[in-house]
Amino acid sequence: MTAPPGYLVPGLPVGSEGEDVLRLTRLVADLARYAGGTPPSVAELTDAPSIDDWAFVEDPSALRLSGRISGHPLIRGPTAVTSRIHGLDPNLRWVRTYSRLWRLGERR
Repeated sequence: MTAPPGYLVPGLPVGSEGEDVLRLTRLVADLARYAGGTPPSVAELTDAPSIDDWAFVEDPSALRLSGRISGHPLIRGPTAVTSRIHGLDPNLRWVRTYSRLWRLGERR
């Protein structure tokens, strides 16, 4: 059996290295902006999916959120668990995960 070239990305189809690099590049750029004192814009937060009735979920390697999802481009179910949290607004208005920015609604 021959292994595919590149590397495997958990949760993404085989051959998604380019998509992974793009997501990581966007993540680093966003975190650099936030660290520099520039939070997400009103437009970014308006366009971001929201998560309500949320709670923190810990696993051995990451902190995530679980809650009711709306406005996500792929998730259609009522509830979901986010990818790993990389940035959290100290005022709990937004969170930046591996794949995207989320607007935080009411906490559970």
